[in-house]
Amino acid sequence: MTPTVALTSDFHRFREVYDYYSALFYSLDATLPRESPDRMNVERQCLAREIVNILACEGPDRVERYYLYPAMLLPVLHPAFSPFFLKFKKLIVKLLHVAGSKLLGNGEQE
Repeated sequence: MTPTVALTSDFHRFREVYDYYSALFYSLDATLPRESPDRMNVERQCLAREIVNILACEGPDRVERYYLYPAMLLPVLHPAFSPFFLKFKKLIVKLLHVAGSKLLGNGEQE
């Protein structure tokens, strides 16, 4: 008996998923060897489940839905929404300075 997968007929969605995960796997190839236990965990626990969810599930079985930028932008441009800018620049600069000092050995010893 051969396993069957109920793939969607939406080739466009398949192509987007293929392009996205190809880039992701190429970056994994560049950072972790294929036999690495960490890489195998990431592939099995995270990526495999996501790919199956996107390609093989429809309706209520589909847990996560990903939207392209233009489709995601439309609800945000609705007049009921207003931009809210977070002022974290000073905090981020301070954290980078402290982390950089510790990495370079210039930080205080605890």
